[in-house]
This record gives sequence, C-alpha cells and structure tokens, in this order.
Amino acid sequence: MDLYRYYKALDAVKSIKKDVQAQKDLTDKQTKALEQEARDKVYALEDQIRDIKRKSDSAIEDLKEKLKEYEASRGREPFDKDIQDTQDLFKCIDISLRPSSRAEVKGTVLADDPYKQIFVYIAKSRKPVNKFSLVIAVHSIFERTFEDLFPFNQETSLKDGPTEEALTSWFEKNKSSFKIPRRRSGDISIKDFLGMHKTLEGKYEDARSAFLDKNWQRAYWIYKKDYYENFYSHGTSTGQYKEACEMLELLNTLPQDLPLVLPEVKSESAKEWVKQELVRIGKS
Repeated sequence: MDLYRYYKALDAVKSIKKDVQAQKDLTDKQTKALEQEARDKVYALEDQIRDIKRKSDSAIEDLKEKLKEYEASRGREPFDKDIQDTQDLFKCIDISLRPSSRAEVKGTVLADDPYKQIFVYIAKSRKPVNKFSLVIAVHSIFERTFEDLFPFNQETSLKDGPTEEALTSWFEKNKSSFKIPRRRSGDISIKDFLGMHKTLEGKYEDARSAFLDKNWQRAYWIYKKDYYENFYSHGTSTGQYKEACEMLELLNTLPQDLPLVLPEVKSESAKEWVKQELVRIGKS
C-alpha cells in the first residue's frame, strides 16, 4: 500500500466534501434570500389588496348612500321593487297571451268571473269515521305564474266530518273566516285571499293595457329573450326564444308612432290576444 497515494486521495475527498458543503451553504443562503424577497413581495401585495378592498368598500357604501338619497328624493320604493313590479306585469302579459280554461262549477260558489272560480263542495273520503270532506276548489288564471300564493292543489280538503250535515253546518259558521292552505306563504283567510287576488287582477288589466303600447311590447320581448338566454337550460333552441327574437326584429322595423295591426304580428298566441283586445276596445 502506498501511503502517499492514500494521503493524496484523502486530501482530494476532503477537498470535494468542503466544496460540496460550500455549495450547500451558498444554496441555502441564496434560497433564504429569495424566500425572504418572496415574503416581502407577498406582504406588499397583501397590503395592496387590503388597500384596494378598503377603497372598494368605501366606494360601494358611497354608492349605496347616493341610491338611498335618490330614492328618498323621488319618494318611491327601492329600485328592486320597481323591477319586481315590472316583472310581475310581464308575467301578467304571459298569462294574457296563453289560452285559459274554465272549470265545471259545483257546490257553493264563492267567486266566478273571468279571473277566478272558487267554490266549495262535499265529497266522500276513504276514512272510516270522517267519511266526508269539505273541499275548496280554487281555479285562477294566475295559479301557474304566481304559484306560491295558491293552494298546493286546485282542489284542497278544508275539513273532514262524519256527515254531510256536519260539514255544511261548519261551513255556514266559518265561511267568512276559514283559511286556505298555500304552498309556501302560509295559510290565508278567504277574505285576504280574495283581496290578494283582486290586486293581481288589477296588475293583469294594467298589463293588458300596457301591451298595446310598442314600448311595453319591446320591453316584454326583451325580457322574454333575456330569460331564455340566461335562465332557461338550452333556452336559445326553444320556440319561445325564436318568437321573442322575431317580435323584437319586427318591432324594431316599425315606426314608433305606427299602430300595431294584425298582419304585423307573427306569433299565433299574440295574434289571438290582439284580436281579443281589438274587440274589447271597440276597434274590430
């Protein structure tokens, strides 16, 4: 064994180890420096983000205050109520454009007009003791559109009883105060229900009158087009979307002061509605 070669090899190994350690130390130093730089940048960005959020929150609060001041100055309800009221009007236009059906009235009639049919009658039940049910039938042109305001079913049991006479007696005592069960809005007295329905009838007539004006027609078809574009799955492939686009195209080609006449209406449902309106206002 040559000791010279041994010591030379030993020195070489030590030198390499020293170089490796020096490289590790340098790497650690550079890494820590970069990590610190990154942390500093993150802290700076977080400060910027907090500053942007503070400014944004302040700007939003200022806008809210301006909105409150504007609403107070015009003495009206908030904008969202304006939007809801107008969309309710559009829903009533929907109702006026679709065919309605009438129910076969039986029993005691509480209301029967073009807007609603409400009556109560007694039917047999399958219960062993209370063999009869007092049923209220509520048929309304609004029930499919404002469904939360209406009973779960068009015909709903109010009370069960052992005899028809017992139910008749109960109804006579409670006919002005009994409550109708509804989908989500809680039970409602027949008096309050008829009052609520009267309000809808007023909106419906407002809608029928408004729809004779081109500005309202245009607003309605824009509303329908937006609904099928943004709130209805694959809505742009429906016939309703196509109809809305056609009606908007038609309205945009007509002079503003030109009255709407039947040949200009492409929609079959709209044609039928306009026919009815022309008869109603005496222009047919």
